[in-house]
Amino acid sequence: MKRYLVVLLAFALAGCATSPREPDLKRLYAVSSTDRPQNPVILIHGIFGAKLRTTDDNREIWPGRLTNFLFGNLDSLALEIDAESLRPVEGGSEAYALFSKFAGRDYYGKILDTL
Repeated sequence: MKRYLVVLLAFALAGCATSPREPDLKRLYAVSSTDRPQNPVILIHGIFGAKLRTTDDNREIWPGRLTNFLFGNLDSLALEIDAESLRPVEGGSEAYALFSKFAGRDYYGKILDTL
């Protein structure tokens, strides 16, 4: 019984010790037949996946500088509110791209390169 526990523990530790492998995206999305039309791919990013900029001077406001993100200086993301209707004023910022890397971490870069 003790041997089984030792073997089970060894397998459990071996499973925890290995780092997760990343999928081979090029192989997964390789075209197997070029004579057939391919369906379009729609990439829906997460809530933080789009870069935002101001529409008047094209200044990036999200994700912006790392220091603003880390220290909570996100005032540039605040929307102007109409005093009469208490609704956000339209315009002023727009989504213009996906950000592939931020703070040294790759979010969408590999999949965008593959697609």
